[in-house]
Amino acid sequence: MNRNLATRNKPSYKVYGFWSIIVLLTLVFISFVIVKFVQSRSDLDMDDLSNLSYREVLSVEAKPYYVFIYSKFGVTEDESDLERIEELRPTIENYLNRVKNDKELPKLYGMIVENNYGVNDAILISGVDPSNLLNKVNVEDFRINRSDVPMLIKVSGKTVTEVLLKEIDIKEALDPKPNQ
Repeated sequence: MNRNLATRNKPSYKVYGFWSIIVLLTLVFISFVIVKFVQSRSDLDMDDLSNLSYREVLSVEAKPYYVFIYSKFGVTEDESDLERIEELRPTIENYLNRVKNDKELPKLYGMIVENNYGVNDAILISGVDPSNLLNKVNVEDFRINRSDVPMLIKVSGKTVTEVLLKEIDIKEALDPKPNQ
C-alpha cells in the first residue's frame, strides 16, 4: 500500500517538461522586455553631442565628419539663434541615433559658441562680415558671424569642405534622402 502512494505522488516527465517550458518562456519574455526598455532609454540627444573647442575642429580624425556649431544661451541680441537650434534639434538627435547604428555615416560633433564664455568666443565676430570657414586648414583663421549661428560644417582631410548656414540645408545634409 505504501508503494502505491509513493508512485502516485511522483511527478512524471511530462510535468517536468511542461514546467520547464513555462519557465523558459517566462525568462525569454522578461529578457525581451528588459532589452526593449534599455533600447528605448539609450536614444541620444543634443546633450550627448561630443563638443569640441575650435582648436580641435580640424584635428579629430581622418574620415569626413560634421561639426554642428551652436549656442546654448544665444549669441544674437534677439536670440533668434536659439529658435533655429530648437527647429534643428530633432534632426540632430535623429542623426546622432543613426550614426550610432551605422558606422559608415560621418560622425557628428558639436562646438558651443557663447558670448564671453570659454575659448570658442574668440572666433565670434559681429557686423556684416560673413563667417569665414570654407577651405580653412588653420583654426586660427576661423571667424564665425554671430548671425550665422547655428551652422553645420563638414571637415574632410583636416580642411573645412562645406559650410551650411540655412536650416533647410542642414536638414538635407543630416536627414535621410527620400529615395534611399
